[in-house]
Amino acid sequence: MKYKILMLFVGVLSFTLASCEKEEDLKPSDDFGIKALYTPGNDAPQIVKDIYKEHDVWVRMDFDCPSEVAQAVLSKDEFVYARKWVTKIDDDYRASAYKYTEKLFSLFPAEFTKKHFPLDIFIVKDYGKFHWKSNKQEIGRSRFVFCWPNEVQGALDVNLNDFENHFHQDTVLSTYLFNSLFEICCKRFEDKEGLAIQQAGWAYSTDYMDALRAIYPNYSDRKTDKYKAELAKIANDGGFIKATGSKSFSVDIKQWMLAIATHSHDEMKKKYLDNSPKRAAKYLEVIKFMKSKGWDIQATGNKYSELKKKHKLPAKEEK
Repeated sequence: MKYKILMLFVGVLSFTLASCEKEEDLKPSDDFGIKALYTPGNDAPQIVKDIYKEHDVWVRMDFDCPSEVAQAVLSKDEFVYARKWVTKIDDDYRASAYKYTEKLFSLFPAEFTKKHFPLDIFIVKDYGKFHWKSNKQEIGRSRFVFCWPNEVQGALDVNLNDFENHFHQDTVLSTYLFNSLFEICCKRFEDKEGLAIQQAGWAYSTDYMDALRAIYPNYSDRKTDKYKAELAKIANDGGFIKATGSKSFSVDIKQWMLAIATHSHDEMKKKYLDNSPKRAAKYLEVIKFMKSKGWDIQATGNKYSELKKKHKLPAKEEK
């Protein structure tokens, strides 16, 4: 009995340790039978097969049991899993959701997505209920759940008669989606990898924000222009996109990724670089770091900005 228990423990431990890199093991050994669970079937839509073939990410919409969506490889959303609070996407919205994900993946090189994106993206109508309803959910590093149509504040309605360029027209939603996916990506980065980035600016520490909040202890104080100016000073002087990036490499790099991926180089210079020498120096290190991960992130930002302007919807006339 002890031998069986030991072998089970060793097997689980080996799998867990090997799961640090998506490409190496969360895409898994056939011995565990996981590969078949994370590969689209022969009857999958062609767009799903194409995305999986190029990026190693399965875009999914169907499930037999709602709890299935809340259970990823090594993580589980216990609350939703127990209550089965997941609703399948309406058939009328499937085509628009597939087109949206196609536009998303067109911005990323396969070398990056294969190693750093989740194993699958589940697109559903609803995730959770009542006060526990969410527009998206990251489940560990292997699954991202995204609701469609999405009801995040400020998002546009999906026009079922014209959704070809919805991704680039709804910048609120695309930024929201990037932020969530980058959260998963950053879980695959190690702090020691960010040493050169940290050295280009201030050292990471919670002290900066703690000291500022001690001066402005009340929530009402933090709504003032004076407090906002102090935040901007920390960001500018320390080389951060936002003052909260001073806390850690994981927070800082995600904020840099979101900024660069949604701005052209000229926009980055005007908004972030020309007014902060440390930010300008750190920008170069971030670009270098992301290229080491297989992604020319500024090229994505340039393309995103160009398409956003090209497909911008006309301003609505005020009544």
